[in-house]
Amino acid sequence: MVDNLSNSKNTRKLRTSSIKRTAIVWCIIVLAVIGTILGLIIVNNYQDTLKLKEGEKILSVLETVSASIDGDKYESLVENLNDEDPYYEELRQYLIKVKNTTGLRFLFTESYLKDGTTAYIVDGNETNKEDFSPIGTSVNTENETIDTEETIKALTEGVGGYTDFYETEEWGMLFSAFAPIYNSEGKIVGIVGADAPANDVKSMIDSITFTVVSVIFLGFAAITTLIAALISSILRPIIKIKDYALEISNGNLSVNVENSTKSNNEISEIYSAFSVMIKNTASIINSIKDSVSKLLNFNSQLLENADASSSAAQDVSANIVEAANSASSQEKILD
Repeated sequence: MVDNLSNSKNTRKLRTSSIKRTAIVWCIIVLAVIGTILGLIIVNNYQDTLKLKEGEKILSVLETVSASIDGDKYESLVENLNDEDPYYEELRQYLIKVKNTTGLRFLFTESYLKDGTTAYIVDGNETNKEDFSPIGTSVNTENETIDTEETIKALTEGVGGYTDFYETEEWGMLFSAFAPIYNSEGKIVGIVGADAPANDVKSMIDSITFTVVSVIFLGFAAITTLIAALISSILRPIIKIKDYALEISNGNLSVNVENSTKSNNEISEIYSAFSVMIKNTASIINSIKDSVSKLLNFNSQLLENADASSSAAQDVSANIVEAANSASSQEKILD
């Protein structure tokens, strides 16, 4: 019996701990999912804001450069591909000046050639640089297509735009933008493009990502601690009721149930109902005890009466036997 009660206690403790652990685990999972989603939203919004800010800034520079280019002379460069044309060197020097002033990594112009290929026309870079592209150099190669959706849209529709941030092995993180070039008739004759370094932007994104992750982690830890404390405060009075139940199961009906919550809520109502149940159970058991005691007393009296009746019957039987013997003796005397 004692072993059964001990096993029962251990089982109940295990179940109570399991409820607490399960509730905390589920809270952690829910908070982790919510925190991850919230963090991604914040980082993506921040990245989109940076992209918009940097893109509009570079696009504004390119639109200024495009407005400064003589579209008719530039169209002649595209048709002839003559780097001896005075305007070629003039435009190249202008692009170099703008690039050095704005801090752009690359500044160049592109156009469609007669055969439909996309080619670099004027490269705002020094001719002695390894990455300098002579006039007419194809933008796309057999191994790589460099034209982006923004490039094609600017060349065909005259819509300026910018790309997303992208990583390169040689130049690190870059950010590209394009603006159309028009001739005097309003025809699109090419685009001016720029590649801007985005390592600073990447550092800013990494920094805000770290900050968001740290804040979410700290908030996650704080909320988890609060939830664990809340769950413990809810389970504490329930565990107390379990202890009272164990006392009652051991036959102790004199246990005094005290409401440890000190508040008017569902737990308090459980305490009150449990206390009434104990009192009613004790009353019923006491009633049964009294009834059994009276029954035992009545049974004892019956046994005593039965014994007395048995003794009286034996006395009467002895008297009858004695009378019979006396009558027999008198009969003999009369004979």
